[in-house]
Amino acid sequence: MLKIVYPICCGIDVHNTFVVATIATTDHENITTYQTKRFSTLPKI
Repeated sequence: MLKIVYPICCGIDVHNTFVVATIATTDHENITTYQTKRFSTLPKI
């Protein structure tokens, strides 16, 4: 089993037309939940 160093962390995946951000949260029972959101990099006209 992996040792949990940071109970809350995030990551970002960068593409040409969008980015994806994910937040991982681990509770005291070592259950990790993920929240993911996609953002456009194109300007709104």
